[in-house]
Amino acid sequence: MDILSDTYPEKLWGRHQLVEQIIWQLQDNDCRLLNLCGPVGMGKTRIAVELVADERLKQHFAAGMVAMTLKGKQGNLCQLIAEKLEHPHLNTWPQLADLIASQNYLIVLDAFEDRIDEDAENLEQLLDSCPKLVILITSQEVLNVDSEYCLRLEGLSLPQGAEMFKSLLIPAQDQAKPLKEEAAELSQLEMESIVHLLEGWPLGIVMAAEQARDYRLSEVYSQLSQGFAWLERKNPASPQHQSARSAFESMWQRLSWHEQRLFRQLAIFGHSFSYEGAESILDIPVIALDRLVDMSLLRFAQDERYYLHPMIHSFIAEKLRLRVEEKRQLERIHAEYYYAFADLIEDNLSNEDSKNWLDELLNERENLLIALEWAKFHKHWPMVKSLKACLQRLRQRQANQTNLIDLLSPATFLGS
Repeated sequence: MDILSDTYPEKLWGRHQLVEQIIWQLQDNDCRLLNLCGPVGMGKTRIAVELVADERLKQHFAAGMVAMTLKGKQGNLCQLIAEKLEHPHLNTWPQLADLIASQNYLIVLDAFEDRIDEDAENLEQLLDSCPKLVILITSQEVLNVDSEYCLRLEGLSLPQGAEMFKSLLIPAQDQAKPLKEEAAELSQLEMESIVHLLEGWPLGIVMAAEQARDYRLSEVYSQLSQGFAWLERKNPASPQHQSARSAFESMWQRLSWHEQRLFRQLAIFGHSFSYEGAESILDIPVIALDRLVDMSLLRFAQDERYYLHPMIHSFIAEKLRLRVEEKRQLERIHAEYYYAFADLIEDNLSNEDSKNWLDELLNERENLLIALEWAKFHKHWPMVKSLKACLQRLRQRQANQTNLIDLLSPATFLGS
């Protein structure tokens, strides 16, 4: 498979359970087009490498596997697949379908996102013509075809990410050397803080660990707290992106002009926002936000809010800062919206639905703080007063919850 490389990370971090799930799904007759979907640098290609090497899949797909990366490749996809099957003279999808016919092949196509418009329907038609064929793709974007099963890839868990960071930072022969207990605890806490800031983003963890070989962990965390720009590779031979900037720019270039405009304007929010807020401040339809979710640039969670990865947020904030007047207008509209929101909160905290309003207040805390900073800077004192009162309500609620937890703790009942 031409996505393998001597410089690709040898170990698969924190994805073993997911790999087992995918192996099971690829052998299930009901799943014939599996899209391993996620943002740039999330480890999709590394998982594909692991799957191609799995002996169970090799045995199951007796006809064979066809695996390739499409990154940087031009030309007819049908012909590229045919060349892998050693039939380079084939150049139409019906010809390829006749060749495969009823044989149980597995086709693995890495980095399919730039081929979606051109070839998604062709893959679906190929599946219709070849009843035993199974296709696995990795992509930053969903296909939105009927036969697709989309498996969205998210960041590593905190323990998995910290283990990855530690192994990349400290050579294996040095990990066995004992540290003082206080130093070990501090080091673990600092590594977990970095992973938490990166939300388990594997490529970011690799870059941060490489930087940490030359800087203290506290300095790495401090730099990352300011945004993505510090994340760079120190291994120029790596097939991965050499910096977070290059990774995000590749993502940015896939957007149309209108999509770029919308995406950068989302930086006016904190790391999460509601559809109501986006509609009121940016005047956009929900279909436009759904498009960004499909492209793995936004995450839509069960709490019905949209979330931006912190590093992506800092990237689009940089893009927005280049548009001075646009940013100035959005800041004003954002502040006015949350000024009205704060008044609405005050009006509804005394009714029967007050708990839901307090939950909504907690969700919007970051946006309220952003609006408060704008109001202070522009000396809009009525807005400052309203936003401060609203945030004080939230602090009081959190203090009450802390007191309740202390009251119900075992130590309280034991009289300690």
